Amino acid sequence: MSKPMAKTTKIEALWNDSRDKSKSAPIAEGDFKLVRIDATSPADIYAAIDGHGNLMIVVGVQSKPPTLTLKSSSLDYFRVQRYQGFAWLMALRLTDRSLEPVFGRLCQDLYEEAASISDDLQLINLFMERLTLWKLLFEQGNGLLPAHEIMGLIGELLVLEGELQAGRPAHETVSAWQGPLKRDQDFRFDDSAIEVKTTRPDSQSVSISSLDQLVADVPLSLAVLRIRPASSTDSAAVTLSSIVLRLEGRISPSPQALKLFRFRLLEARYVENEKYDELHFQPISRTDYSVHDSFPRLTRAGMPPGISDATYVLDLNTIKDFAIGTTAYDK
Repeated sequence: MSKPMAKTTKIEALWNDSRDKSKSAPIAEGDFKLVRIDATSPADIYAAIDGHGNLMIVVGVQSKPPTLTLKSSSLDYFRVQRYQGFAWLMALRLTDRSLEPVFGRLCQDLYEEAASISDDLQLINLFMERLTLWKLLFEQGNGLLPAHEIMGLIGELLVLEGELQAGRPAHETVSAWQGPLKRDQDFRFDDSAIEVKTTRPDSQSVSISSLDQLVADVPLSLAVLRIRPASSTDSAAVTLSSIVLRLEGRISPSPQALKLFRFRLLEARYVENEKYDELHFQPISRTDYSVHDSFPRLTRAGMPPGISDATYVLDLNTIKDFAIGTTAYDK
């Protein structure tokens, strides 16, 4: 059974139309053609292509935007002063056509967030913030996370889903998700913290990446999720994309939570990509452990002078007595 074609976004449709028209009316070398995405929007945001057919997103502003050096082989950022009636244009151009599907989703997301912004400074800040994130995304080459990071992100998303199912409000839960920000724990609530580790079913250990990861000033638990690569025919198999869509549906009644959730995904270097649908995984179980004074761990307080940080491997067989609950996902 063939997969349905991915829906073309509004900005992608405008790019396609501009490319078709450029066949009979070529764009001059060094120039580019602008098409405003929505004439009713207070923000001047454009789909554009240059003389080589490269895709661009362009924002018109009155204030002078900052410079930004993008050391990227696929992205090019530049400013243009006094172009066709605008004080300034901020332009981002994609030079690698293999990444156009990813670029299209990112630009559509940026447009949807920026469309209602009328303040120049807010618009510039949003644009520059996204450029910094996108640079990291496009450094991945094909736009995909490596398999071990996909499994790790699935683990964090399953924990997030579990908190929602337990009754935590959506905005509180998404705000507590700190994994994409590389904080000490993956979830930090006012009343508790959770560190998430994802491993294969037969693994007997997890890696602890710092002296602070298992230390918190609120009750802390270690959630160990066992996940295995799977086939699309496995009844309990999931994909990263399917979990994201499931969570978006659950979070959608809270627009602010949904906006933050999508931004956290970008910070985790995830963007919608059909290739994620080809990578299936099966969550097996989740075991939570209470981390307290007698839990085996390294801490700063216990380090001799001269040791500023450390990574270490925790043997799961030694912490069975600290288990506070196990959930089976395949039942």
